[in-house]
Amino acid sequence: MEYQKFDHYIVLRIDPGEEVTETLRLLAKNENLRFAKLSGIGAVRRVTLAFYHTESAEYRTNYFPGTYEFTSMSGSLMCVDGEPHLHAHVTIADRGHRIYGGHLLKAYVTATCEMILELIPADLHRVLSPETGLNAISFSENDQENMC
Repeated sequence: MEYQKFDHYIVLRIDPGEEVTETLRLLAKNENLRFAKLSGIGAVRRVTLAFYHTESAEYRTNYFPGTYEFTSMSGSLMCVDGEPHLHAHVTIADRGHRIYGGHLLKAYVTATCEMILELIPADLHRVLSPETGLNAISFSENDQENMC
């Protein structure tokens, strides 16, 4: 990984062999991120995606063992209870241009992965929603320090 900060932005390159979600969590720790919006593209392999089934309130995962283009990645990276929390959705395309998408759990970079993080100076946190079973962003005041 290599990155550079520009005011309220971080431009990040994740290198071949690195795992995307681990790298983003490491970046959050290194930079003491509070909240960041992220977007990215790249080339990846050994991808694990999840889909949240609202009926059963559970994630179901699918593993994609081949190589894929990361055609789009968007989400947020924030600190929850002192630990980085990544919530990212991606689309990946295979060689036949078939698209798959979902919640990113793991992906290993094959060529490069380029991302832009927009740093948002907010002290947001996540709270378990009894309605959905998900940890949703909360806008209520929180006296907890949300830096990683």
